[in-house]
Amino acid sequence: MNSSTNENYLKTAEKNILDGNYGTAIENLTKEIARDPESLIAYRNRGVAKGILEEYEAAMEDLDKALRIDAKDVYAYYNRGNVKKDMGRYEEAMADYNKARQLDEKFAQPHFGLGEVKLKTGKADEAFEHFIEAVHLAKNSNNQKYVDLAQERIKVVLQYKRAS
Repeated sequence: MNSSTNENYLKTAEKNILDGNYGTAIENLTKEIARDPESLIAYRNRGVAKGILEEYEAAMEDLDKALRIDAKDVYAYYNRGNVKKDMGRYEEAMADYNKARQLDEKFAQPHFGLGEVKLKTGKADEAFEHFIEAVHLAKNSNNQKYVDLAQERIKVVLQYKRAS
């Protein structure tokens, strides 16, 4: 196989994920891993797809492997935090989000994840602060998706606080 095949597996899988075809993305990423057993991006993205499909243990294995390949991969920490959050393992999720923040102080998504965990654990004031920081960082990096998501969560926090 040539290098364009490599790019095709990764690019095709990325498109599959964007289109919501997670099973097909997993198949393409598995082919990429067979071709390159040290493909950080393939393990990371396959872990994300498995997490979305609620295959949490398999997602954790892939994200752990991604972190063995690169122990400083902020996206793997962030995404592993998401899987742990979805599993209800909030303390572990916060540890991964905080590690991602430590590795990249300008990365908005870990603050969003921390806000989600704080909201789920009834800590609305702390959730609010993390969502505000996520908006600030996302604006600075022109990441409108996370600006919008964090602003929506701020509204939820404010409603939660009014109701309490």
